[in-house]
Amino acid sequence: MADRHFFIKLRALVQADYTKNFELQLGKDLVLFSLYNGGLTFSQLADYRKDDYVGEESAINEIVERYTRPRNKYLFPLNHSERTIRQRCQTISTFIANALRSVGIELKIDSDMFPAELWAAAAKGAGMSSGDIKACIGDTSEGYVSPFYSFASMNALSEERKSEVRDFVTKNLSKNPDYWYAMQFRPHVDFDMIKARMNMRGIRFHSSFYPMEEIVRRIGKKLIRTTKPVVPGLMFFKTKSTDLADIFYNLGDLAWGYRSSRGAGSAYAIIPDSAIDSYQRAIGQFTDSVAAYPDGHLKIEEGDKVEIIGGELAGCGATFEKEICEVVQGEESVERVIYRLRLVGYNNISWIVDLDPRLVKKI
Repeated sequence: MADRHFFIKLRALVQADYTKNFELQLGKDLVLFSLYNGGLTFSQLADYRKDDYVGEESAINEIVERYTRPRNKYLFPLNHSERTIRQRCQTISTFIANALRSVGIELKIDSDMFPAELWAAAAKGAGMSSGDIKACIGDTSEGYVSPFYSFASMNALSEERKSEVRDFVTKNLSKNPDYWYAMQFRPHVDFDMIKARMNMRGIRFHSSFYPMEEIVRRIGKKLIRTTKPVVPGLMFFKTKSTDLADIFYNLGDLAWGYRSSRGAGSAYAIIPDSAIDSYQRAIGQFTDSVAAYPDGHLKIEEGDKVEIIGGELAGCGATFEKEICEVVQGEESVERVIYRLRLVGYNNISWIVDLDPRLVKKI
């Protein structure tokens, strides 16, 4: 399971449409039902009853609803009355192997613990640490130890944390959302070098944030304008957790990613959207992820008193004058909205400033 594209292939299985092929559909659902539940073994799948699941995960409930029948005791149609548990497990093994093969995953299935091994690989692909994976699966009573994480020290996780890890893997496998992460450039590396490598290797982020500030200096009678990073070498980027391994495989000699702990094998640290939003408001620069008109935003009209909540003027009061639409020229022309405000200084001299709406709150 060292295939760097393993998780991508599993995602292809999630998206595959096998509604016209009963055996492949059943194999697909057996694979996903096991993974969504933290790696159920063949025997656990074989004996799973239709009323056993009581959770709210939509991806799991969708599978449960597909196979639940009024007269069925067990969830999956495996001819329980005609087959022994060993025969049912063998049938499941065959169905799962065929489903995985359909998306290019060729694996030797030689143990009842294979689905747990598959979950471990999926969890690693989703960015979880080996210690957390080992804690979620553990060793069986038969002494089975997965070679996938046998080298790792088992992290001490609460049951709540184990549930969070399993939910995270399920979410990434079924939906594969984007998260914010941070990377630090290595010495003597600048943003242009990172961009050049990304273009050369075809790396794309959903969004990135490397804010620059303008420095104005007077030399003689001329004003010289230059820019510099707000925090040199610190870049925030939004991408799927499943893309991180490939990203740092290509950028690892130029930058390293912040992790959730000091351990080399720990997961890359996810930065909450709210933290990114707060940081952007504090420095007065934004990506499109911060809503220009957040929920609960009060309509501002001429003469209203407002407070500036970010940037260099944070905390200052002002009077709203008008809303202006302007076109920003760049690689593509973009229309944006700005607010024109009137501020009054201590000497009663007023001046006009134009600010992003996301930096203004009505009082």
